[in-house]
Amino acid sequence: MPVCVPLSNGSYTQYLRSQFFAQHFFTVCAYCSHAVNTAVLVRVVVTYALLTVCAFASRLPTLHHPWQVITFDHMRHTFTAQDFDDVQNSNSSDVDPYDIVKHKVRQHDRKGNHRDHVETDILSQHFTQPGHFLNIGANDGLDQTLPLLQSGWHGTYCEPDPVAMARLLETTREHRHRVSIINAAISPHGGMAPFHLAGATYHSSLREGWADAQSGAPRENTPRTIWNNCVTMTQLLERSPEPFDYIQTDAEGSDRDIITSVDWQRFPGTQMICTEAGPSVLKHLCQSGNFMITDRTRDNAIYRHRSCLL
Repeated sequence: MPVCVPLSNGSYTQYLRSQFFAQHFFTVCAYCSHAVNTAVLVRVVVTYALLTVCAFASRLPTLHHPWQVITFDHMRHTFTAQDFDDVQNSNSSDVDPYDIVKHKVRQHDRKGNHRDHVETDILSQHFTQPGHFLNIGANDGLDQTLPLLQSGWHGTYCEPDPVAMARLLETTREHRHRVSIINAAISPHGGMAPFHLAGATYHSSLREGWADAQSGAPRENTPRTIWNNCVTMTQLLERSPEPFDYIQTDAEGSDRDIITSVDWQRFPGTQMICTEAGPSVLKHLCQSGNFMITDRTRDNAIYRHRSCLL
C-alpha cells in the first residue's frame, strides 16, 4: 500500500520503518503472549525486530521527493514488439486499440494531499538525468513539472490565461534562467481565437462552456471571453532548438485535437508524453511516433516511447 507523508527525506525514511515495525511488533507480542518464560518472549521479540528492520531497510528505495509514493512495485513493463504491431494494425471499428493492451497498463490511484504525487513518482522513476520538458496548459505551474525544474531541468510553458500566467511567473521565478514561457493557446489551428476564462478555477478553455461543465461554476462566476493568440503544436515543436524529453498536455478539452494534429515521427527524442486525452490517442501516437500507453492515473494517460520499453 502506498505511503505518502509530508516529511523531509530523513524523517520520511524513519517514519516508514517505524510504521512497519510497529504493526508487526504487536503481532509478535500477541503470538508469544502465551509463553511462560519471559526471557524467551524477550529474545523472540528482539530477534524479530532486528531481522525485520534489516530486511525492510534493504528494500527501501531512494527517495527523490518528500511527497514520493512508495509502492514497492519494481515490476518492469512487459510490452512486446507484437503489442506495438497489434495496436498499429488494429483497423477494425469493433476493436478499441486500448483493449488490446489494457491488461498491461498500470492503473494508479492518488492518495494523500498532493494532487500530482503519482505523476511525480512516475517521472522520478523514469528519468535519471535532467532534460527539457514542454508543459501545455501549465496554469500556475504547481504540478509534476515543478520537481523537474527544481532538479535542473529546462522547461517550456504554454499558458494563455493571463491570471494563471501571473501565478506561473511567480512559481518559476527562482528558475527563470532555465524557463521559457509562451502566453498563447496551443491549438490544431494557428491565429486568433476566442478564449473563455474561468475565473478562480483551473478550467479556462478554447471550448465554450467547458468551465461550467467541469466545475459547475455559479452564475456570478460565469466565464468571460477574450481573444487570444494560438500556436499549433507542430509550430512549437519545429521551433524548439532541441527535442523535448517529456511533454504534458492539460488543455481543457483540446488535448486530443492537439496530440492528433502532430506527425510525431518528425520529432524524435521524446521519451514520455503525459496527457489528459487518455487512451483516445493511443493508435495515433503508436502509429505516428511509436508510443505506447503504459500508465493511467485519475486524470492522465502516460505514454512512453518504444525505445524505453523494448
